[in-house]
Parts: sequence; C-alpha cells; structure tokens
Amino acid sequence: MKEMKRKLRELSLKDLSDEVLHRLAVSGGVGLLTVALLSFSLVGGMNTGYGSIQDLGKSARVALADLDIASIFSMNPDGDAEKQLKVASAAESEETDPVQSVFGEFYDSSNVDPNAVSIITINGQRIVYMRTAEEAQQVLEGIIKRYTEGNSQITSANFAETVEIITADDYVTAEMAAENKKVTETYLCQVEEAINYIMNGTSQPKTYTVQSGDTMWDIAKKNGISPYQLAEMNPGFNADRLSIGDVLYLYEVQPFLNVTTVEVATETETIPFTTQYTETSELYKGQSRVTSYGSYGSKEKQVQYVKQNGVIVSSSVLSETVLSEPVTQYAEVGTTTMPIKTGSGSLISPVGSTTLSSAAGAYGASRGSRRHAGVDLKANSGDPIYASDAGTVVFAGYSNSYGNIVKISHGNGVETRYAHCASLLVSYGDNVEKGQQIATVGKTGNATGYLCHFEVLVNGSTVNPLNYI
Repeated sequence: MKEMKRKLRELSLKDLSDEVLHRLAVSGGVGLLTVALLSFSLVGGMNTGYGSIQDLGKSARVALADLDIASIFSMNPDGDAEKQLKVASAAESEETDPVQSVFGEFYDSSNVDPNAVSIITINGQRIVYMRTAEEAQQVLEGIIKRYTEGNSQITSANFAETVEIITADDYVTAEMAAENKKVTETYLCQVEEAINYIMNGTSQPKTYTVQSGDTMWDIAKKNGISPYQLAEMNPGFNADRLSIGDVLYLYEVQPFLNVTTVEVATETETIPFTTQYTETSELYKGQSRVTSYGSYGSKEKQVQYVKQNGVIVSSSVLSETVLSEPVTQYAEVGTTTMPIKTGSGSLISPVGSTTLSSAAGAYGASRGSRRHAGVDLKANSGDPIYASDAGTVVFAGYSNSYGNIVKISHGNGVETRYAHCASLLVSYGDNVEKGQQIATVGKTGNATGYLCHFEVLVNGSTVNPLNYI
C-alpha cells in the first residue's frame, strides 16, 4: 500500500486528470470524499458550478495523493472488502496503471468537435459541459424520466429553475491546456454522470434536535440517510444515550434542478365499518365481545398528486366510486363493576431501582405543551418489570405513545402504570401480587431508549412516583 501511495504522488497532473476527479465525485460511492470534492467544486474556477470541477487545483490533487486507498474504500460500509483488496493489489502491480485500476477508464475526448460543445445552465449558472447539444438534451430528459417512471399518468413535468442549453464559448482543449499552463482542459461529462451530478447537487450542513420518541433509526430515515451515515456525521455520539434536546449534525442534499410533476393515480381504498354496541351484565366494565363481525368496504379513487423531486407536496381527489359497502359490526360491552384486589398501600420500584434514565425522564419535565406524567426508570432491554403492589390489572395492551402498557388498580383510589414494555405477562382482570413480574423492559411507543415509564395516580391525578417508592 505504501508503494501505491508513492505511485499516486508521482503521477503527473495529466495522469491525475480532471476526468478522474470528476468520476470520483459523481460516482456517489466514496462517501465523505465525494462531499469533499463537491465542496472543492464550489470554489471559484475557470467556470462556475460544475465547470469548476475542471479546475480543482493542485491542492485537491495533493490531498488525494496523500490519502491511503484502503482508507478511501473503508468509507463505503457496503463495499465488497475482498474485491476492494484485489483492486488495490492490482494497482500495486508494475503491469497495471494504478489510476485506471482504481478509478476506471478515462473519457476519450479525441473525437470532440469544439464547435459542438454545449453547456447546461441553471438560473444562469454554468453547471455541466457536454459534447453536443443533443447529449445535453438527453441529460434533461433523463432527469425528468427519473421522476416520471411508474404506473401513474403524468400530466405535466417541469423544472422549477430556468434551464438553458448554450454553445460553449470557453471550451479548453487538451492542446490548449498543454500550451498554456494557466488554464485547465474542460471536462466533458457523459450523460449518466451529468444526470447524477445535477440530481445530487451539493450538501449543506444542518442540525436536528431530538424529540420525544425519536430513535437514531427514525431520525436517519426521516432525513433520507442510513443510520450508518448518521453515526458517521456525529462521531463519538452514543446512540444508547439519546435524549430529548440533543442536537445532531446532518447534511441536506440540495439538487441543482428541482422537478415538479403532476400525476393522476388510480387507487383502491378501504371503507371502515361502524360498530354498534349493546350492554350486558355478563361482562365487567371495560370488557367487550363481538357478536357479529363487520367487514370493510372498498372504493376506487382518482387522485391528483403534485410532487417535487418525487416527494408529494399536495394531493386532491378528482373522483371516487364505491365498489362495495362496509358491513356493520355488533358487539356487547360490560356493565358489571370489577372487584378490585386491594394492595398494602406501600409501593416498590418496578425495576428494583429509582435511577432515572436521564434528566428528561424526571417527573414534571417539560414535554413542550405538557409535563412528564411519570418517571423514566433506567433499565436494560428484557429486564423484568414487577407490580409495585398487589392489585387488579385494569388494562394490558398497546396504547399510542405509551406503547405496550400495564395499568393496575390497587384499590383506595391508587393506580400504577408501566409503559414502553417489550412483552406483557398479564391480562385484563388478572389479580397480581406485590413483586410479581408483569412485563419486560422495552422501548415501544415514543421511547428514546430502553426504560420503564412508571406512573402513580391517586384519585385520578398523577403524583411524583419517587415520593411513593
């Protein structure tokens, strides 16, 4: 590998040409190095925008030559390590050109007609140079095609920016660059490369503040990146200690061109059924049973979508036709009061300790427009959760932001709640003893990690659980 680095340093500017640098930049497979090279392209050069890639300068070339090829490959977590090693080994061979082995074949510009070279400009900025106006048009059509493939009927597709194809008046040939060292040969982009470059655009830094219920996976998907990329953007950050209010650093991709499409899609949608209830003394209050199951109906809709870069920004229903009507469901609900097992009146910690998962997990901590109704007790995934006192289970199931939750009535107006559980070991109506395992620790619902959200209610109002355990 040291020998390979030596060879790279000894390459002439011609060998380490702009074609090589651009291929690396637009390939999208070298992670952070791609961002670095695109950042170089924003520096003023002979041409603005994409054209400046042709004039990255010696500093970019020296920086590239100083990089170990193995470390470049390591930036791509999805790469084939064995294949990469073979490529690197081939590059070290005296019989192989190291640049062509690693970066691929050079673009052959020997048959270019200088008078035919064209430029794609966006809002007046010169972005890419193409061999001909026909190839430039293929680029624009290719970008539109990326956003119009599918089963929907496309009614319009337009660029949000002003786009023009103009004849190049500053094209620099290889001969001109050889004669005048102050200029650099113009890089002529291939169609697919130009499409990728224009669509990828530039990366702008931004921040994200962790909200209630966020996980690293959710944050990554919300911002269109992988969890691995999110971790790379925030070195040293401990995902297991994610807390509300934490600030994470991200990059937002800003394409050079934005495509607005209007399309009409035919969709089938279910129509929910209604449920009619009758009372019965055979069941406890809170219990119910279905006597006749309902079924969903269906309808066909014509929906118009307006999208920007493939993302829906608005929609409207043009028409809809009912295909089948829903069938009403019938059920019974209980009216009998459930006998409650009375507890001792003293509570124990459901996880054996009173350590909070974070400051944000304290009772009364701010949750925006509301306050935290319980405490988040520190625990590990799968740890047992115990009943704080003897009582009767009045709810066991999934409940919105709580995730899997168990509610136990202990009599005398006291109720405890255990949320974000992984699994539930009790059911509605079960009588439990103090210290009996009722669930396991998880992070279902809006949880920032593995913990036990514990609430104590007295006569229907929440109180600080730490004053009772």
